[in-house]
Amino acid sequence: MNMIFCHKLKSKQPKLSSPPFLDEIGEKIYNEISEPAWDMWLMKQTQIINHYQLDPMDEKAQDLLDGEMMTFLFD
Repeated sequence: MNMIFCHKLKSKQPKLSSPPFLDEIGEKIYNEISEPAWDMWLMKQTQIINHYQLDPMDEKAQDLLDGEMMTFLFD
């Protein structure tokens, strides 16, 4: 199993098997965020969607989730 130093968890962790998105952000996440941290984000994303009753297909909701994701993973 490939390991990386995870920016979110500040420790060596298992690497994602592939980038979550086919763009620069996906590559950044793939290179700096571990699988456990990504799983944490997916749970948090579900909480945000449910709390704000977001439609993930809505462009404004996607923009909100993108911002929340970057804050969660990299701040």
